[in-house]
This record gives sequence, C-alpha cells and structure tokens, in this order.
Amino acid sequence: MTHRAATLTEFARVCGITLTPGQRAFHLVASDGVDPCDLEGDDRERARVIFGDVDTVPPLARTLVGVVAGAASGKSFAIGALRAVHLALTVPLDILARRQRAHAIIVAPDLRLSRESLRYALGIAEGTPGARVREPSADSFVLLREQGREVEVSCLPATSTGRATRGRRYVCVVLEEACHFRDEKSGIVNDREVFSSIDPRILPGGQTLIVSTPYVKSGVLWELYKENFGRPSSALVAHASTQTMQDTQTTRAMILRQRAIDPQNARREFDAEFLEGGAAIFFDPGAVDDCVDQARLTSTPLPPTLFGAWRGFRASAAIDLGFTSDASSIVVVGSFDAKLDEIEVMHVEELAPEADKPLVPGVVAERFAKVLARYELTDVAADSHYLESLREHLAPRGIEVHHLVQTQESKAAQYLALRERIATRKLKMPPFGPLISALKEVSAQPTSGGGLSIRSPRRRHGHGDTVSALVLAHTAAITEANADAIGHRAIVIRKSTRSGRSSAC
Repeated sequence: MTHRAATLTEFARVCGITLTPGQRAFHLVASDGVDPCDLEGDDRERARVIFGDVDTVPPLARTLVGVVAGAASGKSFAIGALRAVHLALTVPLDILARRQRAHAIIVAPDLRLSRESLRYALGIAEGTPGARVREPSADSFVLLREQGREVEVSCLPATSTGRATRGRRYVCVVLEEACHFRDEKSGIVNDREVFSSIDPRILPGGQTLIVSTPYVKSGVLWELYKENFGRPSSALVAHASTQTMQDTQTTRAMILRQRAIDPQNARREFDAEFLEGGAAIFFDPGAVDDCVDQARLTSTPLPPTLFGAWRGFRASAAIDLGFTSDASSIVVVGSFDAKLDEIEVMHVEELAPEADKPLVPGVVAERFAKVLARYELTDVAADSHYLESLREHLAPRGIEVHHLVQTQESKAAQYLALRERIATRKLKMPPFGPLISALKEVSAQPTSGGGLSIRSPRRRHGHGDTVSALVLAHTAAITEANADAIGHRAIVIRKSTRSGRSSAC
C-alpha cells in the first residue's frame, strides 16, 4: 500500500485493526476529512452524536481536534496511538531540511501513562505492512520514510513550561488525559503551557489531538469544548460516552456497576460529563486564587523574627504523614488576631518519596521538627495515619503530637470551616503550586442521611497531603474559638506567643 495515499480508516483495515462503529465515525470526520453531511446511514447518526449537529467542518478547525471521551472508549489506542502512527507515515516531509527529523509525540500526565500509549503505537507500527521501524526503546522509536526521511515517535510527561516539547517539528501531537496535566515538581496545572509550546510547530497536514476523560470545567479542553462543540471554528471537538465508542458487554457491565457504586463518578468517567464547579468542586477556584499572596516566595517561610515587635502572634501546625505512595506534609498557620479574623499560612512543605525509595520516618520528623522550632512550637496536630510513629520520633525533640480524630462527619465540618474562611478571603497563602492546585480539585458528594463525603485529588505522590495538613492546622488554630463548628471539644493545643510563653487552649 502507499502510506501517503491511505486514509486512516483504510490504514486501520490494512493493519488488521478493527474499529468500532463509533471509532469509525469519529475517524471518518476527524482524520479522513469527510464532512458529516456526506456520511450516510448509521455513520451520519453516530457523527451527529459525537460532533453535534454539524454538517461541514472548516479546514482551519481540522488541524486541532479535541476529544472528550469516556473511560475504556479506546481513546489511547484507537484514537491517539493509531492517529500518531498514521500521520507519522503519511504527512509530507518535503519542507524539512536534509536529515531533519520530524516528530510525533504523546504527552501524558506522567511518564508511565505516556509509555503505555507509546507501546500501543509501536505495536501498530510493527504491524503495518512495509513500515520500517528503527531504534525502539521505552521512550521512542523511529519510522524510516522514503528518501531516508525519519519520523521519531516518542513520549513525554507534561512539564511546567512545555520546555520538553519545544524546538521540534511535529506531524502529530497527542495530549492524552490533558484534563489531568500538572507539573510533577510544582503541582501547577500546565495544559495550556504544554499546548502553547507545540501548537506553532505542527507541520502542514499534521494534527494536534487533545484527548481526555473530563474533569472540572476549566482548562484547554473545556474551553475548546465550550467554544467549538457543535459549531467548529478554531477546532473540531468530539464528545463521546464510553458506550458510543465501545459498546460491549464488558463496558456495559462496568458502567452499570459504577453507576450503582458512585453515580457521579460514572457520569464523569463513562458519560464524559464535565464536573460542575459549584456542585462537585468543594473550594471555589476563584476564591482560592484570591487568597494567594503572589508577593510571597513559594519555598521560603516568613521568618518569625519579622513579627518580633508584635505580641500575641499565635501559631498552629499540623502534619500529614506518608512514606511510600503518599507524601508527608507540614503546614504552619498563624494570626495576630486573638479572634482569628484572618489566618495566614506561614509555612507549607511537602516531602515526596521517590520511586522505590520511601521516605524515612526519622528524617521526616527531624525536618519537620526544625520547622516547628522556627515558630517556637512545641505542639503539632495530626490525624491517625502513622500517629504513633510520629509521636515516637517527635517526643525526644520535646514536641507533643495531638490527635485530631477525623470521622466522616467531623472531617466534613473541618473542611466546611476552611471553605468558609477561603470564601470570605480570610486566609492568606503563598503561591505554593501543589497546595493551590490540590485545593481546587477537592470535591464533595452528598451522602445518605444528609452527610458530605470529601474527596481529595489523587496525584503521583498521594492525594491531598498538603490540603489535609492545612485543614488540620486550621482546625487546631480555631479549636478554642469555634470548637462546636468543627465538631471537636476535647482537643488541647498549645499555641506559642511572641513573648515566648505557651498558653493552654
């Protein structure tokens, strides 16, 4: 076959790949350039479900495709990897300099996920008649084209500025699970930075695909969906549930089971519905941003000596521990006001384990003890996780650990108290990426009996570690003044004063 002449649907057939009816309808419009009005029968009806009531697609919109799709819909294999290999073999390379490589790239939230998609692409390439595959590795392989031209297909994790995607020319870019992009070091959502770094570098005939199960109503994919679904102008956007793209007995059973366990999650994961910010997202993202003091440094705490002239400065701290799959975090909050009208996050720090290298409890305790000493604190709050280990390592350093019991009811009350403070802009925070991003991703779901189930975001090194520490520190700070509102009466926290005395609360 002549790779350059092959449409994607023909390419898939020659490679022995069977597309589902939904995947076929998607590719006829998004990859093969067919206008929906020219489709017939079931293909036309499926295209109407996937792309909205669209008859024609402007040429400009075809270079950028957004795909909001349910889990297990085949988006990694039958959409992202397949399209990447197809374009790697078909996009003209005449405008490139001699020996200049073109690139097809798969970017995912972490390297593990992007490598999985690359393996799909390598399998497709190796199964393509006449394709010449060179230099296969865990992170890339090369396709040798006519006249010695080369296209490197590779994978990368999302990075904070998109720096890893610059300086290349692309036949295809797949941003996979883009709604969950964030930099691993800073924790900052970075889908826009990654997209901006590759958009100007697509070769004529190439394509960018932004593919993801949805999350909250924010970010590049949400904006593309809002502006272009059903009326493509700057992009062509598909919206497809799992059953639209992959209607099998297995997926139907999976969906039914999830609907029974967690209806809201089923709507997001399988119906591909974006989460409503006010209903599911617990902390208002705008209010969180308003609480950030951009003048503060992200990694340097405010020295207590700045407050030496002030008597009555009160500080409280909390620790959330994790050693293997979760991180360990400490948060110190403080206030000059006895009524705690405004609280400031003085210090926030997260220690994350490395692959196959868990954190050492003694090392974590020593690091956090130095932070507490900096604020003249001899008390710290913690929940039940690794409580005895924390006490064992902090007691020799003269630090008492107070247990904040978190039942579902009391945890909800603690989070509600923090939400009220954020909503009224009475919390000030440094621009610490992992904390700010995690706050915006905390969600809540009503439970039977009128309760509230709080969910923290899952990241590479655990879920909500810094948020949990902030909630505990805030709870410790307001215990004396507002015990009933947070669901705790029997907590005793001693807060330091600038005069050096400790007062029992």
